[in-house]
Amino acid sequence: MSLVVTIFSAVHLEAKAIAKAIAAPVPIPTLPVHSTFENLKVIHHLIGMRAVGLPNLTVDPDTRYILLAGVAGALDPHFRVGDLILCDCPEVLAPRLEIPRGLIHTAPDVICTMTHKAELFAKTGAGAVDMESALVRDFAAKGPTPFLSLRAISDSARQSLSPQLVHTVNQWGRVRKAELASFVIANPFRIFGLIGLGRDTSYACRRLGQGVVTILRAIGGQ
Repeated sequence: MSLVVTIFSAVHLEAKAIAKAIAAPVPIPTLPVHSTFENLKVIHHLIGMRAVGLPNLTVDPDTRYILLAGVAGALDPHFRVGDLILCDCPEVLAPRLEIPRGLIHTAPDVICTMTHKAELFAKTGAGAVDMESALVRDFAAKGPTPFLSLRAISDSARQSLSPQLVHTVNQWGRVRKAELASFVIANPFRIFGLIGLGRDTSYACRRLGQGVVTILRAIGGQ
């Protein structure tokens, strides 16, 4: 029997990058994708920002590992856009993975400014911040399934983002066209920041897909 790995990603852009890396369809809310990657069975769920879809989700009972994979903001100034950070790595996999380890802090909202990132880094010592890792960790802890959290850095500790950006997408990461238009119209110079953020996020997503492949191959080599 093939090992079963369940992958969670929060938003569509992350899910799309992972699906491309493992040559599988992209999951949608409430409809996971079942596929194979080399000698593994992979079940990929879209769980939404802040893991809003998690309470209604059922994990395949044969799941051997739960992997949360997505992009995140850096808190540690040493991390650059595209760098990978791995948290909660089971000891059995550690020798096979050269992805840097670090603490990933979970916040209830997007951490936008350089000042807030620096304050949170000083307080927690975490390398990156997201809105899902702690929630999925608690979810996985209800059973015996080992959990891993993989993040690719999409914005560095020295970058500030507009807090209003979070309102331009829905909980699944789909763009709200009217809100995005209003965001740009209010300050047309914001378009340059959006172009840069889009470029960085696309690169981070490609690196995320590579990281997922690395982890799956390590699991498949057991």
